Amino acid sequence: NKVRANGQVGVNVKEQARPLIQNNEISENSEGGLLAEGQSRTEVQGGSVENNAGRAGLCVREEATLRVSHCTVLAGPDGRQRAGVLLVDEAKAVVESCTVKGHRAGNVVMADSSVGALMDNVLVGGGVGLKLDGQASATVRHNTVREGEVANVLLVGQAQLRATDNTLCGAGGAGVRVQGELCILTGNRITDNSEAGVWVEGTGRAEMRLNCVSGNAGGGLHIANTRTKLRSNLVYRNGGVGLTLECPGAPVVEGNTVVAGPGAGVRALAMDGQVDLEQCTRNAVEASEGDFATAARQRALRRNVVLRSKGQSAAAIARALDAIQSAQQTARVVVAMPDGALALGEGDSQSEKRTAKRRGAK
Repeated sequence: NKVRANGQVGVNVKEQARPLIQNNEISENSEGGLLAEGQSRTEVQGGSVENNAGRAGLCVREEATLRVSHCTVLAGPDGRQRAGVLLVDEAKAVVESCTVKGHRAGNVVMADSSVGALMDNVLVGGGVGLKLDGQASATVRHNTVREGEVANVLLVGQAQLRATDNTLCGAGGAGVRVQGELCILTGNRITDNSEAGVWVEGTGRAEMRLNCVSGNAGGGLHIANTRTKLRSNLVYRNGGVGLTLECPGAPVVEGNTVVAGPGAGVRALAMDGQVDLEQCTRNAVEASEGDFATAARQRALRRNVVLRSKGQSAAAIARALDAIQSAQQTARVVVAMPDGALALGEGDSQSEKRTAKRRGAK
């Protein structure tokens, strides 16, 4: 079916309706493609949503819930569709195996107290791949987010993000820019972005573990936040400084491998004078004696491994890649879905799944 060229929204789901919308083309409507509101529960399977005017192709608001899968959501040739998927108020959504492309306000935008889960999607171009604002929270797994003009992922306000095993590449700005309340990045590939791979600022909490950060023109990790924990990440071959610490206090930096990029004068490590390295341990890092000039930093140097040759650096990179791949193969990840249920990652036993289901019901 085709739902197109209406003077208002293409499809409006209200109150407690529970429709299933399959393999429809929703396009060129004047006030958006689909609007779900009230306490409705809408499922969209397949089809396309493109070139609708108004706020978004798919807009979910109030207490409505949307599950969309195997759908193509496109801004259209003239960019009339400002956002791809928009969640506001207390809306909830699961977006799975979709392609969302070219929206200048963001391919997936979440605000207020909305909750979302994104799995196995491709988000391409536009202003931002995924934007979280207000008190929005999202669980993001196995997605490719690329070529956002401002950033691939942007957190502001009190937003919270848990992102596991995603590819975040090719942004016009940072791969991930964190100004929100909580950002947990685990096992992601953050590569080839025009600014830093990850830029953290503000007063929120950021935790990064087992991420591979490489090929970013503006540097690898830029940390301007004391409440950051970096564990077992690989940072190498970036165009700017591999790891920049410019936060007063003592960030947790443990077990990371940080290697300089290939350009002349590109450093692996840069630190503000106020950084306390008391919790900087077991890292393998290319660094000079000048990076650890003070007595306190000399003590920190003894708790870390300094890579002094290209051969040592290459070996450290190989070890870190092996460790990341091994951890990803054995990881069991519990994902909180918008309806309160828990889903475990591949390879988990049936008994573990039943245990997670019972816990989710409490």
